[in-house]
This record gives sequence, C-alpha cells and structure tokens, in this order.
Amino acid sequence: MSARRRWVGWIAVAICVLAAALMARHAAALSLALSLAWPAAERWLAPLGASAAHEELVLEVSGRRLSVDLYQPAAPGGALVLVHGLSPSGRRQPDLARLARLIAERGQLVVVPHIEGLARFRLSGAEVEDIRGVVDYARRRWGSVGLAGFSFGAGPALLAAADIPDLRVVGSFGGYADLRHVVSFVTTGVHRWDGRQHIERQEPYNRWKLLALLAASVGREPDGVRLEAIATRRLANPADDTEALEARLDVEGRAVLALVMNERAEAVETLLAALPSPPAEPWSASRP
Repeated sequence: MSARRRWVGWIAVAICVLAAALMARHAAALSLALSLAWPAAERWLAPLGASAAHEELVLEVSGRRLSVDLYQPAAPGGALVLVHGLSPSGRRQPDLARLARLIAERGQLVVVPHIEGLARFRLSGAEVEDIRGVVDYARRRWGSVGLAGFSFGAGPALLAAADIPDLRVVGSFGGYADLRHVVSFVTTGVHRWDGRQHIERQEPYNRWKLLALLAASVGREPDGVRLEAIATRRLANPADDTEALEARLDVEGRAVLALVMNERAEAVETLLAALPSPPAEPWSASRP
C-alpha cells in the first residue's frame, strides 16, 4: 500500500472516530429532534430504559395558585421551565406535553406551569410575575434553571427572564418583537424580511385568537361579552355564522372586529388607531 493511500486510510478512520464521538455526545439531542420530526419512530429512538415520572404541583405566587406539571427523569440535571402560548389547554396542550415528556426522557427535568392569562386569552401582566415565581421555585429546588417560551408565551417569558439572574439558557420559539407586526401578519399575512415584503396565507384560527385577546380592551361590557362570544364560537368552528352577534355590536366593538377581519396591510395602522382605549378596570371575562 502506498504512503498516500495509508494517509487517506488514517484520515478516514479519524473522521469516523470523531463522528462517533460527536454522535455519542449529542445522541440525546439527535434522538429528540428525530422523535419530534418522526413520531412513528419515537419508541425506537428513546434512550434505553428511559422514563419520566409525571407529577402535578400547586404553587402559590403573589396570592395566586398555579398548577404545574413536572416531568422528572430518574437523575435530573437542573430544570427547564416551558411556557405555553395562547391555548385553552394551557400546560396540557398536546404538542407541548409531548415535548416536555420527550425532553425529560433524555435526562432533563421539565417544569410546565399553567399560566391562566394565556389559557384564558386575558393578559394582565400577572403572567410575567407567575413565570418568575415558577422559576424561583425551580431554582430553590433544583439549582440550575433554563426558561423557554412558545408562541405568545414567549413575550412574558422573555420579560420574566430579563429580571432573573444566572439563567442557564433562555429560548423563544415562535415569539415576536412588535405587536403591531404580529397584528398585521395575523390579519393580512404580510411581513417583511431583509428589506422585502412577503405574503403568506393565514390560518383563520389565529384571527379569532386575536379577537379573544382584544375583547377585554372594550370598556363597555355588552360589546366585550359579544366579542368574546364571537371569538369562542369561531375558535371552536372558524366557519360558524356569527352575523347576528356582529350586528349587535356598538362603535367600540365594531372597531375591534374591523381590525380582526381586515385583510389589507395598508389599513392596519388606521384600524389600530381606532381601537378603544383599554378600560381602567377590565370587565369580568366569562370564559371558564
């Protein structure tokens, strides 16, 4: 064998050894990614003997009771707090619960709190305080803590993280930086990237999530209740006929609905300016 061929052989062996080492080091992350992308193969990709116990806790934060799900591996190394988005299922949203279990099966303890404002589509600012309280609890119990927020929950999670020192990691998935841009994208599908304008088809479901959020901004209770009823029915069935409810809306309710139903990007700023001022005391929501 020539010297050149021997060198090529040794280089190939070295590359194989390095690749094996990297795969061993990142095996958990690789199997997690493949499990998420390929659910049918999930049971074949889980580490041998992996299991995660599920426990429910109730924490008290500033006088409020928070339900929390723990996904615990046999030997946890710190905790990861996951914050759900706008969903009535909250911490039990199926995709999030599955993600938490898969992460825990790979050795990471996962804490998933139920954030009432996000589950009820009624944001008050208490969400940030609730997340801080959960992180403080996790820090006292397990020491090292990471925090990740999903979709609309990314905003409160990042606000909470800004005031928490020494977080191991902070993540935002499907988050946002400017709510005006979010409103424009949800209603018109228009967004800008790298100086260019793009248009994507929007899911009707997101439009009605926006309406549910904005319903609380109406100071007059009849309109707020009607908007919430429209949102509730459309979230359950986007094709539901709510014309009778829409016809009974007053000026403030019609301004909110006009923004939510708008599909023209050039009209967004005008419609935002026409929204009613938030009430000093939000009306009591009827959503359970």
